[in-house]
This record gives sequence, C-alpha cells and structure tokens, in this order.
Amino acid sequence: MDTILDPILGMPVRIRFAGTPGAETFHMTRSECARFHLEWKAYLGGKDIRGGEYACEEAQQPLVISLNFGLIAYIEPGKIY
Repeated sequence: MDTILDPILGMPVRIRFAGTPGAETFHMTRSECARFHLEWKAYLGGKDIRGGEYACEEAQQPLVISLNFGLIAYIEPGKIY
C-alpha cells in the first residue's frame, strides 16, 4: 500500500460514517493507524471488536477519537483529497 505521511500531521485516514454524504480525514501516527487498520480488518472478519479510541493529531493538537465500527461505512487509509 502506497501511503502519504505528513511529518507534522501523520498518516491520513479518511472515514465515511453511515448516513453522512462526505468523509472526514483524521491524521494518526503510523503505529496508531496500523492498530486502527488491524482492528477494523478484524471487525470486518467477524471478530468481536466493536471499535475503540484512537489518538489523532488535528491542527497540531492531540485528539482522541472514539469510533464505533458499526457506524463506519468505509475507510481509506493514506488518502488525502
């Protein structure tokens, strides 16, 4: 997978939530993005993972987001639009 890493904001992950027309972009460190992606794939594979809390850097400020995987329509790791 070819991804873009911004040295200030980290790895971009676009997430579109069910019922919303547009996606939102969150910036995670490589390790946090890898953890999110691993847990997302496990959820899609039928594992009993429902979501979690993930550290993001938005506008150079630390932020923790809580994600419920059941409300996510799709994700695009490494995408910026």
